[in-house]
Amino acid sequence: MLRGKLVSKSKFLSIAESGFGFCSVIFGWDMHDRTYVRELKVSNAENGYHDLIAVPDLQSFR
Repeated sequence: MLRGKLVSKSKFLSIAESGFGFCSVIFGWDMHDRTYVRELKVSNAENGYHDLIAVPDLQSFR
């Protein structure tokens, strides 16, 4: 299941070094956007589907 996050150029440049937050629940969703019956350690109701920080790997940019 492909998922993406669209950001403007100015937003990308502002988060390029510090990263951006997103909810960890995306790792626990199936293709119908329902959470898995067996929850993951990184993403579950017990830990509140906390936010994660994603930092782009600028070395891989072409």
